Amino acid sequence: PIPKIVKDFDLLQCKGSKPLQLSPPNPHSWKPSQQFGVSIGWIIDNHQSSIPPIMTKCVDFLADLDSLEVEGIFRRSVNTRVVKEIQTKIDEGENIEFERSDVHIAAVVLKTFLRELAEPVLTYELFDSIVHFTDLPKESR
Repeated sequence: PIPKIVKDFDLLQCKGSKPLQLSPPNPHSWKPSQQFGVSIGWIIDNHQSSIPPIMTKCVDFLADLDSLEVEGIFRRSVNTRVVKEIQTKIDEGENIEFERSDVHIAAVVLKTFLRELAEPVLTYELFDSIVHFTDLPKESR
């Protein structure tokens, strides 16, 4: 569930506009090979990996010095059809390989993966701790 403080903040930001209603994630419809639109827990349980494989693939590719020198690596957009095709392949369990010229595609795939997670990386259960982190004395952080 979304904490009340977040809902109240969102209502203040909307100021009369109709709030977006999101349906809760449905793990019963997820495929074992799926990585997009599922929870990190699901991926870890079904891929026997502590880090989602698509994150490892994208980060390893982007960590190359040539990739890191590309201007606008996380700002430039790419063909959405290409990204959807890659997502489909990954969710069907296919192995993908990025070409040297695919720096922006790998960056967009990584951003898309993080954006489409069924649960945020910083979970709802951790929300209060995260919000009040700066209230803690430096020694306790």
